[in-house]
Amino acid sequence: MEDQISDALTTPVGGRTFTYTAGFRFEEGWWWAQAVELPEAFGQERTLDEARATVIEAVDAALDARVQDGEPLPPSGQVTVGPITVARR
Repeated sequence: MEDQISDALTTPVGGRTFTYTAGFRFEEGWWWAQAVELPEAFGQERTLDEARATVIEAVDAALDARVQDGEPLPPSGQVTVGPITVARR
């Protein structure tokens, strides 16, 4: 089982479709999920499929809140996720 993956999430908003990036991390029996472009959209579940569904719901709620507050929506597909290596002494 992978302990980290990323995935693109697509969600319709007002007749338009946006694609955002979600990070998934498995830790201590839980899958943690968060949308990169919408840090307020996150969740945790026992399975990866449940975490994916939860973060999609969280993205939808975050977009609704931004629209209601008159805030701009983040552009679609602006994030690329990749590994980095840090050397420690």
